[in-house]
Amino acid sequence: MSSLVSAACLGALLCAAGPAAAGPKEGVRAYERGEYATALKELRPAAQAGHADAQYHLGRMYDAGRGVALNEATAVGWYLKAAQQGHTDAMYELGVSYDEGLGVPQDRVQAAQWYRKAADLGHAQAQYNLAVSYDKAEGVPQDFRKAVEWYRKAAAQGHLDAQYNLGISYDKGEGVDKDPRQAVQWYRKAAEKDHPESQFQLGMAFYHGDGVPKDLAQAVHWYRRAAENDLASAQYHLGLAYDAGEGIAQDKKEAVHWYRQAAGQDHAKAQFNLAVSYDEGDGVARDKKQAVHWYQQAAGQGHAKAQRNLSLMYARGEGVPRNAALAREWARKAAEPRDGTPD
Repeated sequence: MSSLVSAACLGALLCAAGPAAAGPKEGVRAYERGEYATALKELRPAAQAGHADAQYHLGRMYDAGRGVALNEATAVGWYLKAAQQGHTDAMYELGVSYDEGLGVPQDRVQAAQWYRKAADLGHAQAQYNLAVSYDKAEGVPQDFRKAVEWYRKAAAQGHLDAQYNLGISYDKGEGVDKDPRQAVQWYRKAAEKDHPESQFQLGMAFYHGDGVPKDLAQAVHWYRRAAENDLASAQYHLGLAYDAGEGIAQDKKEAVHWYRQAAGQDHAKAQFNLAVSYDEGDGVARDKKQAVHWYQQAAGQGHAKAQRNLSLMYARGEGVPRNAALAREWARKAAEPRDGTPD
């Protein structure tokens, strides 16, 4: 009899309690599925109870305004709680928050400290960001050797930007002895994973024979891959290759096509070359108005040759009404001393 009573009482208690909460794991899964109402229902009590992963994901919800009103300060509060329990991703997000001044006053020193905590625990993006901090002297003294150390750690985990920056370090001899062959090796690792900047640098290495034997066809191959990934500098150099017939059959129309792609991304040299193409009718029908338009775009970015040519267009009244004052103004700008201006 007593056992029956006990069983009945137990059943009553279970019924009164209702179904058990799924907990933080189900909350995380709901978050990843984009079911933010469910995620919030499961994550908030777990986070309040001290569950680090729930705190981190609740922080992400506030950080992006998913299922809750966007509140970066609240996000930082939850990241901090999780980070204090050793949650690596939360440490990284805290670093980003301080780095960009999201929910807290911008503080690059604090950013570097949190990046280091996550980096020491093997977080690849934190390792990369810490390397950049040393590279640019943001929150830490500039130290190219330490930058290389952290780029290398992130690169070993397949971080493409780190592999690219490690290549740049070997190319420039910053933090390591200058070694074009090592630079090419790191560029190639990232380039083969479709990293546009690395593809372009690899193309440049083949073009100049720097770290690899000179091979214009290979240069064009890597320019094209980067150009198709919408990298303006690669589009411009692919245009140059078609223009000159270097590594590929000469094709002025293709040259204009690639100049136009780069020019649309405000690449000053491509804008100038596109202007010249229209000015001379080279690969495209001659159109002085279009020539003026692209000279203006490049001239506005300080391109001296574009400024000189624009001056001539105004002086002659080609593509624009003749205007002696503007001709003199652009001639004056073209004659100004400059440092590093694309030309």
